[in-house]
Amino acid sequence: GEPTEFQRRCYTRVLKGHIALSTLVFPEGIPGFMVDSFARSSLWRGGLDYRHGTGHGVGAGLNVHEGPCGISARYTNTTGIEKGM
Repeated sequence: GEPTEFQRRCYTRVLKGHIALSTLVFPEGIPGFMVDSFARSSLWRGGLDYRHGTGHGVGAGLNVHEGPCGISARYTNTTGIEKGM
């Protein structure tokens, strides 16, 4: 079917978050929680959010909780992001 206007706005905001995170320049070894807000900022501007980690379900094996590093608002995972992850 045809997406609603709300669905289009949500999709656009998620896409903006993907672009923001994929173009972000950051030092190697930075923990994922320090870059998570770049992915969520467009949603926050629209009063929206999601209740899971950023990139949930994306990984080499498509495992939803693939470690050792994660990008989420939870600051307990301090494993740094390294080249090739």
